[in-house]
Amino acid sequence: MKVCGEIIMARIANIIAAKINHLNYADKNGRVYCRVLHDIKRIGTMDCFDCSLYYGSIQGMGVECIYPDAVSDAGRPMYIPVPDPKNQMKLIAGLIEKKIIPEDPFSDV
Repeated sequence: MKVCGEIIMARIANIIAAKINHLNYADKNGRVYCRVLHDIKRIGTMDCFDCSLYYGSIQGMGVECIYPDAVSDAGRPMYIPVPDPKNQMKLIAGLIEKKIIPEDPFSDV
């Protein structure tokens, strides 16, 4: 019989890095998480549109960006909603620190 810790470790072992479309919704100040800068920035500047991670607009509510994230090896989501830029920055920093995803956002994983 598996104890809780063993089950959690088994689930962690099934996590892989994959390029996923992120729906980066702007916060109340019009800011989103930027994976290239690994920071929170205002949208509406041209650097988003010139970025190779840029995948489109969310009808004025934010931007879509494709970059590596941690997903289950059982199946990948088509997209991941990112409603809170600060939480996303913390999440990505933790995944990079644990070497689950590459530090380089342009990596082919």
